[in-house]
Amino acid sequence: MRPLRSSVALLAIALAACDDVPRRVTAAGEPSRVVLTPVCVTFDPFAGLAGGGAAGNSPGDLFFTENGIPVTLHTFVHLPGFGTAFGDAAVVDSFPFFGDDQIGHTANINLGFTFTSAALGFTPASVTFKWRDHGGHENLKVNNSAIHVGELTASPTPMGGAAVSHNVTFTAPMGAFKLGNTTITGAVGTLGVGGQEFHIENVCANP
Repeated sequence: MRPLRSSVALLAIALAACDDVPRRVTAAGEPSRVVLTPVCVTFDPFAGLAGGGAAGNSPGDLFFTENGIPVTLHTFVHLPGFGTAFGDAAVVDSFPFFGDDQIGHTANINLGFTFTSAALGFTPASVTFKWRDHGGHENLKVNNSAIHVGELTASPTPMGGAAVSHNVTFTAPMGAFKLGNTTITGAVGTLGVGGQEFHIENVCANP
């Protein structure tokens, strides 16, 4: 007959093997580590918020702050020969195939996002966002770069010292609209983006 002590030990090993709760294992003398997670602007807490020229704002005004990331309103640049505009921004309901809860909408206006290590708890290694392009052209500015004016997906890389890439995930029939993701890899302190018929969601600073 197997000794009781051995049976208990085997039972403990079996239970440990079945335990699916993740546990932190730290070697002797190793400092505790904190797992950092992305910090995002989701637009969700600001349903119905409107900003821009019609709302009485001026370029540079604060639109809102979410999770320590201030979102500001800025002048939109048209294609050469067509000047600039300070149109309208709004937080609107998501579409059936784009966004969760609330999303940002820009009509001839840019949104500015500022990322600081003091507010985030880390220095971003990249910034990502999802977008819905319903027509017209877009603006993109990274850090101190010049403003890209044209199709978002035609923006140059690098911009402001960071690599820029775009992934179009869906194009509607007859090109009615496009859905995609943008990733900006590198030290991103500020981001400016907007369009004529442009929606944006989940602007995230990633550790």
